Amino acid sequence: MSASHHQRIYCVHCNAEIESRYDLLVSLSFFSLSAYHTSCYAEVSKGQSIFISNSPVNGAEFSWTSVFAFLLGMILLFIPKGEIGGSGMWSLNVILLLLPFARVSSWYIYERHLDK
Repeated sequence: MSASHHQRIYCVHCNAEIESRYDLLVSLSFFSLSAYHTSCYAEVSKGQSIFISNSPVNGAEFSWTSVFAFLLGMILLFIPKGEIGGSGMWSLNVILLLLPFARVSSWYIYERHLDK
């Protein structure tokens, strides 16, 4: 894919273009993904920890959490719900499977358009 086909990604804090995948941090807040520069994310996350997650969606910690949530969610899909807690387990399962969905969405919306 040539550079002319890349979608431009802009920081929601400073509105400048993010040119490198290493300068991109994606935040999940209120079921919305937002792109930040590394420096802008550090500045914004200082005072707004309620509105912005402490762990970026495209970070290693969230990636590992997503893998474990996916595996646990898939295991829970095949266990009869009456044996492990009833319909409340469906809610847990949906939440567990939303984490990997957020990680894949971050890659699809932002990361795949940026060069290393």
